[in-house]
Amino acid sequence: MAEARFSTVRFEGDHGIRCRRGPGFHRHTEKPRLFAHQRLALVCLSAVLLIGCDAIPRDSAGALNRVRGGELRVGVADHPPWVRFEDGRVAGLEPELIEAWAKRLGARVSWKHGAEAELIEALHRREVDVLAAGLDSKTPYQPELGLTQPYIEVEDRHGSKKKHVLAVTPGESALLFSLDQFLAAQDKAGLRRLVQQMQQERAQP
Repeated sequence: MAEARFSTVRFEGDHGIRCRRGPGFHRHTEKPRLFAHQRLALVCLSAVLLIGCDAIPRDSAGALNRVRGGELRVGVADHPPWVRFEDGRVAGLEPELIEAWAKRLGARVSWKHGAEAELIEALHRREVDVLAAGLDSKTPYQPELGLTQPYIEVEDRHGSKKKHVLAVTPGESALLFSLDQFLAAQDKAGLRRLVQQMQQERAQP
């Protein structure tokens, strides 16, 4: 009775597949084949990646392109020491940060005063681009806003740690990314010292 012999397959890297059968073996190379629809899918995917790689993130309404060299509209709600009004002038840490960012973009800043809820509605109506209101990352308006990454973490007067953020018009991802980059480059220790100084000044009679 003839002894049964089984075939074995051994992979040879990129050089093909070697098949053994019985006492000897023969070698052949099998190149992967792509069907027409597979080749078309790869071409389309490559085109999408090439077109989109330099445009991510993008604004839904082109806010960043409009702001560069133009006007940055900022809603401000009174919330010392983050935002405060002095003799009709906007002051505080957040307006100072926004003015520095606007300068980098070559934009002039126009301020819109109002209550927090009113200004959030203005963001949705695209009447302002950025909101400065002393918001923290746990704001109840979070689902409705495009929040920056926290730019500073401090303790409030009750001893609770809060991570403070700014907000931009929802959907304006490039504008948000630009602001995030600017905030991330700031000296966090210096910002904390400035906030502490502002808090002490506010506490003085």
